[in-house]
Amino acid sequence: MAFIRAAAWQSAYRGILPGRYLARLRAAPQVPYWRARLARADELGWGIQVGAHLVGYATAGPCRDPDLDEGFSAELYELYVHPRMQRRGLGREMMLHVWSELEAEPFRWGVLWVLADNVAARRFYERCGLVADGQRRMFTVAGKRVPAVRYSLPLNPVDPLKALAGSA
Repeated sequence: MAFIRAAAWQSAYRGILPGRYLARLRAAPQVPYWRARLARADELGWGIQVGAHLVGYATAGPCRDPDLDEGFSAELYELYVHPRMQRRGLGREMMLHVWSELEAEPFRWGVLWVLADNVAARRFYERCGLVADGQRRMFTVAGKRVPAVRYSLPLNPVDPLKALAGSA
């Protein structure tokens, strides 16, 4: 996962994040971070393989945004496919799988954050049915402040008539 993340960042964030920072990204220093992160009970993870090789992954869990009710929304924390394996439908397949898994949970809404200048990722998310919901925030990466946009989609919309009929 650390190898995929480093390669994906170097490709996706070229021209968005500092070039020197991206050039120095390596997988090995990220391994302790990933071991600790994978041990967390509140985060779900999925991988996609081609043959015996992991070529992409996604992580998700409860939404961390304070403007959304706790337990109501899920957040896709990360979805990366190795750059050499992109544009083959693997990211879309993984995205659809993640949302279907989260629909089985009690979540009603799904969200993710994307760097505003990452046009390719934004187009990908839009093709997958997500819409920018108007929320923005700043992230700091390698000392540079970069704007991000939140995208969202309904997972288990509440049907008010069904809810009313069920309570009678």
